[in-house]
Amino acid sequence: MGKVLRSPVTIISGILSFVLWFTKETTSDWFFDKVLHEAVMPHWGAVVEYGPPVAFALICIGVIIRQQKTAETPQRKTFADMAKVMYPKRMQHLERIGVLDFYKQAQQSGVSLMGGGHVAYQLSKDIRQAALDGTLRTWGKTDSLGGPLVPIQPDHWRDFRLYWEQCFKIVPPEGRIEGFADDNSLVGTSGARTTSGGRRGYVDVHLDAEQAKELIERLLNTHATTLEDGKTESVALEILFDPANPGRRFWSLESVKREDGSRAPVWEYRIDVRNVSQKTLRNVKVTAELVGIVGNRPKDVYFDKTGTRVADINPGCSELVRVLWWPHPPRQAGMLVGRTGYGPLIITASAEDVPATKKRFEFDYDKAPMIWE
Repeated sequence: MGKVLRSPVTIISGILSFVLWFTKETTSDWFFDKVLHEAVMPHWGAVVEYGPPVAFALICIGVIIRQQKTAETPQRKTFADMAKVMYPKRMQHLERIGVLDFYKQAQQSGVSLMGGGHVAYQLSKDIRQAALDGTLRTWGKTDSLGGPLVPIQPDHWRDFRLYWEQCFKIVPPEGRIEGFADDNSLVGTSGARTTSGGRRGYVDVHLDAEQAKELIERLLNTHATTLEDGKTESVALEILFDPANPGRRFWSLESVKREDGSRAPVWEYRIDVRNVSQKTLRNVKVTAELVGIVGNRPKDVYFDKTGTRVADINPGCSELVRVLWWPHPPRQAGMLVGRTGYGPLIITASAEDVPATKKRFEFDYDKAPMIWE
């Protein structure tokens, strides 16, 4: 009400009313009373005397009411709107998306995820790498009892992988993907059920929605192997090496038996060969070759679990393979130095009726680890 009394229209109307009243009073004695009351229309005197001020006052009131009705009412701000104003940097990119929804969006964008698990597995690797690089923010819960989502630090992804399998309905025995899971709560990192270096993983993993969208756009057409005839065929075998070496899985100092019966320490390096197809792969074998200045010829290497050179691998499963032995201490008299003295190391994995998979690793015995992609 205070604002209405102080409005310009109210002030102007008050001044005009006063002027009109003063004029009426000063002229009524010699004009209205003398002429109209006595000579022209005595019974119209009240109308003439009070009509103009009343009409003018009604017009002013109408204008004020109309202005109040047509004035734009300010919209009530939500808490999120106020937070964006108060904390603009903190409120950027806080929209999160579950990993399950990420895979669904990838499918809608044209990434083929049904059938074999190769593309889904590759996307999980891309998520892990982007999270480790700090270009994809991630969140997760430290327990499955409904706790809050907390930020996952990039270093966490050095030792933990993504349980992407929980996003899908996988049908045995061939491990075909035939649909999506119902919820995201079981999608965690590899430490969600076990420990790694005394640290536990996360469940219900979420990604930054905007950064995840950019990741899909960048990687949309990068998960197929193009053949010379223009056709595409999915890769059946993946060769993996984790430089974080969780649980000394990929390299360790071992003891081997010499010909004379004594034992000697050696550095043993291993790679993971994973079946990402939808069928069991028969007669899988792996060859290793150092192709440097002083290299060696390709040779079949041994599977770590069975000690054989050939193995069958089920869909979605992997086997460790021993690909390199190096003496301890690594530098011996007469050895060449540098990356090209003995390396790079070329690994080839093959099986019946599927294309072979090759991967190149750089090699330098003075570094730890000695091999890297």
